[in-house]
Amino acid sequence: MVEMDIREYEKIIDFIDIQIWTLTDIDKYGIANHTHASFLGKTKEDLRNKKFNEVLSNNESLGCTSSTKRAWDLKETVITREWIKNYNGEERLLKIIKKPQIGDDGEVKYIICKAFDITKNNQRKTRQKIRNLQYAAIVENHTDFICKFFPDTTLTYANKTYCDYFGKTYEELIGSKFLDLVPKDEQEGVLRSYDGININNPTRTHEHRSVYKDGTLRWQKWTDEAFFDDYGNIIEFQSMGVDITDLKEREALLDEKIKESEEVISNILEYDKLKTEFFANISHELRTPLNLILGTLQLIELKKKNNNLMDKEHKILKQNCYRLIRLIDNLIDVTKIDAGYLELSLSNSNIVKIAEDIALSVVQFAQNKGIDVVFDTNMEDHNIAFDLDKLERILLNLLSNALKFTNEGGKIQVRVNVENESTSIVVEDDGIGIPKNKIDKIFDRFVQVDKTFKRHREGSGIGLALTSELIKMHGGNISVESEINNGSKFTVTIPNRIVEDMENNICDNYYNNSVERTYIEFSDIYS
Repeated sequence: MVEMDIREYEKIIDFIDIQIWTLTDIDKYGIANHTHASFLGKTKEDLRNKKFNEVLSNNESLGCTSSTKRAWDLKETVITREWIKNYNGEERLLKIIKKPQIGDDGEVKYIICKAFDITKNNQRKTRQKIRNLQYAAIVENHTDFICKFFPDTTLTYANKTYCDYFGKTYEELIGSKFLDLVPKDEQEGVLRSYDGININNPTRTHEHRSVYKDGTLRWQKWTDEAFFDDYGNIIEFQSMGVDITDLKEREALLDEKIKESEEVISNILEYDKLKTEFFANISHELRTPLNLILGTLQLIELKKKNNNLMDKEHKILKQNCYRLIRLIDNLIDVTKIDAGYLELSLSNSNIVKIAEDIALSVVQFAQNKGIDVVFDTNMEDHNIAFDLDKLERILLNLLSNALKFTNEGGKIQVRVNVENESTSIVVEDDGIGIPKNKIDKIFDRFVQVDKTFKRHREGSGIGLALTSELIKMHGGNISVESEINNGSKFTVTIPNRIVEDMENNICDNYYNNSVERTYIEFSDIYS
């Protein structure tokens, strides 16, 4: 009955492609299936009840006996790997599982063995190990940053340069996400850089910043290559990077220089355009008084027999001569400022008194246009150092503009405010005002609000620019507030200071001495 059981068992195991056999002792076969016998180049009968040394080489016999004895003694399953020659004499690595069968008495009756040829797997692992060693030898000391990571950015490898750059150990990096080294507000952009990578387009180059080992942010350029499984899914990336922070800084500096150069060129072109407009306007400005002088002279010739009728013509001649003098004076002063030759002649004077006299000097011109001039001050006397001639030019220019742009029935206010550190003079009108897009430009040279030759108000476009320069020479500043149809307010601020070893200039006779200067500054206002 037992014999029949063994034969039936043999038939069953012969249908299995796995090598199977039994051991009745630590070094003795029981039975074996066809697969195992064929592997050894034997028949099943050649193996039945044979000792290992009758079938295997000495080394093979010793190895198999040793592992069998361990399973027998321990009465536990043992898994071993043995190199066994096959029927062609090739050494093959077998993974052998030896499982003892325990009888009712608790002793081992026999051992059932099954084996798998894992030579290819082992060779593959060996080759992979060799490749890994070769790869490590190449990249470990490479000067570029080299790493590997899964699609979720989990690092699986980082070379020494990568570790040193980020100031972390290999153990700290592996298993962490390299995305954690990227600033949070830039992480989404880094992830987007991998969009579009596929088996036909496996590489991508991109730039981003990371946290350097000292905590600063530095730029890197990365070249990533994706590896795919048989279904085209990305299983891993390999990336190589270099630090490009210095390059980025040079690019930024270059961009800034280019931008500055473009701005300079733009300013030069704009300045050249303004000069062209200015000189075109100067031609008009010079031609107008000259034409009037010429025409008036012609009328004088016609009326020279009646001297009483020549007062009006004489006034026109004188006014236009003043216009030419004013224009030429402005051009000369602008040229001197550019060359650095214009200097202040400072004296300690009563600025309140001077400002009041200058305001009174324009009353006649204002009355001719039906405009009121009002003067006010918070202090009657206040001596500070200033250039009398330059201050006169400043205030007369502001008052001239106020008269030009204030309609009949309007009002011009001049106020002096003395404070601890400075004195301000305000010239305010309720005229037509200045467009918002022109306010920032009115102190630039050659700029006019109305650029057409058929302007309602005359002017060369350098008066306010010259005024601003003269104020700056005093260490002061000028500001403007204006709205269309709601007038303009110009504020001149000059620091309170005294010139040492200089007698006070009382200037009691200013009003009488300033008449001609007033006529010159107001020469482009026709009544």
